[in-house]
Amino acid sequence: MCKSCGAQWDGYEEKETDINIAIQLIDMAYRKQYERIIILTADTDICPAIVMAKSIAPEINITLAIPPASAGRNPKCSALVNAADNKCKVSFDLIHQARFAKEIALYSGKILYCPEKYR
Repeated sequence: MCKSCGAQWDGYEEKETDINIAIQLIDMAYRKQYERIIILTADTDICPAIVMAKSIAPEINITLAIPPASAGRNPKCSALVNAADNKCKVSFDLIHQARFAKEIALYSGKILYCPEKYR
C-alpha cells in the first residue's frame, strides 16, 4: 500500500530462493558434499548453476523433478532438463502428501501455523 495516497496493489515478493539454491548447489559441488541431488523446480534461472556444478564435479548426479503444471508452460524447460543428468515426474498427489501440517508444535511449545494459501 502506498503511504502517500493509500493505493493498493498485488505485488511480487522476491525471496531470492533460486539464487540461494544456485549458491548451495555450486558450493556443495566444489566441496564434494553430495553424490546425487534432486532439485524440484521448473525455474530456468537454476540452469547455469547446474551446468557449473557439473563442470566442477562431473561425477555428481543431478536429477531434475519438474512440478506437473510447470513442464508444459515453460518452453525453456528443455534446456533445464538437458542440463541435468536425469529427470523424474512429480505428481500432484505427491506434492499434496509433502505439504506441511496445518499446525506444527515446536519443542519450545510454540505453535507454527501453515498459511491458508499453502494448504
